[in-house]
Order: sequence, then C-alpha cells, then structure tokens
Amino acid sequence: MHALPIFEGSNGTVFLDFTASTHKCHADGGWQDFFDLGNHAVPWSAQREAAEGEVCAKYFLGTIDNVVHETGLGWTELMEISIKRIWKYQPRMKTQQLHVIRSLDAAEKPTIAIHVKAAGGTPVQKHLALPAQEYVSLFVKTFPHVKGGTCIIAGGDEALNAETAALAAQQIGCKAFNRTAVHHQPGDPAVVAHGSLQAHCLLTRNLLFDMELLAHADYFVGTTKSGLSPLIETLRYALYGKDRRTFVTHGGDWYERIREYFHSGHPALNV
Repeated sequence: MHALPIFEGSNGTVFLDFTASTHKCHADGGWQDFFDLGNHAVPWSAQREAAEGEVCAKYFLGTIDNVVHETGLGWTELMEISIKRIWKYQPRMKTQQLHVIRSLDAAEKPTIAIHVKAAGGTPVQKHLALPAQEYVSLFVKTFPHVKGGTCIIAGGDEALNAETAALAAQQIGCKAFNRTAVHHQPGDPAVVAHGSLQAHCLLTRNLLFDMELLAHADYFVGTTKSGLSPLIETLRYALYGKDRRTFVTHGGDWYERIREYFHSGHPALNV
C-alpha cells in the first residue's frame, strides 16, 4: 500500500495482484472485495495485463520496499497518502463498518484499545509476542490519569486477549468490550469450512472491523512487533483525526517526548 503513490503518477496502469493472497471473497478477488479502488489501481489478471501491452516492471513484497527506499521518501508519509486515497469501503462493508462504530460509540468512555500481538506457532512468531502485562503497564505509565471506561482488546490469540482484558480491568478499571459480538451480521453462516474462500472472506472482514475499533477508540496501545499497529496508528491521525498523543507503541514510540512535554506541567490533552 505504501508504494502506491510512487507509481500513480506514471504513464501507465498500476495493477495489484492478489492471486496469492488469502484476503478475498472470490477466486479472482482481493482488496476490491472490501474496498473501492477507484481509479488508483486495477485488480490484476492475465487478460488485463495482456490488453495493456508491454509490462514495464513487476514488484513483489520482498522488493517493493527497495523501491520506496530509493525514492528517499518516508514509509509513514507514503502510507498516509495511500490511506487517504484508497481506504474507502465498498457500500456493503461501509454499512457494516458503521454498525461496528455505533457499538463502540455506545460504550462507556473513555474507550481504550490494545492491539495484542499473537504468539503464533513458529519460534520467530513466539519471540515477537509480548506478555499481556507489558501492554497494560505501558498504558498505565503513559496515561496515568485515564481510568475506567471500556477496553477493546484485539489480536489473533483469544486466550492472550482475555488475559490482557482481565489485567486491564484490575489496573485500569475498564470494562471489556465484546468485539466478536459486533462482528456478526445478519446472514453470516454459523460455520464455514476451514480454509474456504468464505472463511477467508469472513476472517478478513472481521480483521478490518477490529482495526476500525482500534482506530476509532479514544486511546490506543500498539506494538512495533506487528505490521498492523503502524497502519492503525496512521488510520487514527490521517483518516479519523485522532491526536497523535493518544497512542503509544511498545518497542519504539513516535511521540514519547511530545507526551512527556505535556505531562510535565504543560497544557493537558483533552480527549
């Protein structure tokens, strides 16, 4: 996503190839199943590529960051540009997103979101996971004046989510938000075949709704060990107008010194 602005000004067509992606609802689907690409990019197919004539260049996930590096542009700046252009849901997704956000709006304030990195099954993935207490301690240290409200705990490990929610209830005094309940929409199948397109479609939709909850909450705790946290942070300030001082990142925080400035007797932040 962050490389899209680099190619948009080119004299040609920008294709996005989702062939190997599991985040889709149809065999030839992809990002377009959830978002309106507008005129910024075209879903790839062999037929569309052939119709365009000569192919100028092809990039893969492993090489696209090299292109970004060579431009001298910042990753976060490019991500902000891309989000403002293409983070636009298809009508059905937009309707469901509004339902999710209304549920969050009805929750007791303040709303506190924590993105918990799942442990995963490989040694590397397990190394990237953090203990539940790390997230809660970081919030308490960064926002000592914030108590009560509602905590939204989201991540791929529901057991770790539950542990984090319990610790947050004890140390912050927040009630747990039932995010999985707001995922459900009329017509959702109760059971889908594991690994099926339908399952991938529902999982992707629920992931996007989790991200929306985290991005719309009053406060957010993320981690640099996950690629989703920077995206959520960018959504917060670039698309939803959240103050950057309302989020903190475990492992390398962008705005630590700014928060220290305000916490040391300077004007307080009103959320």
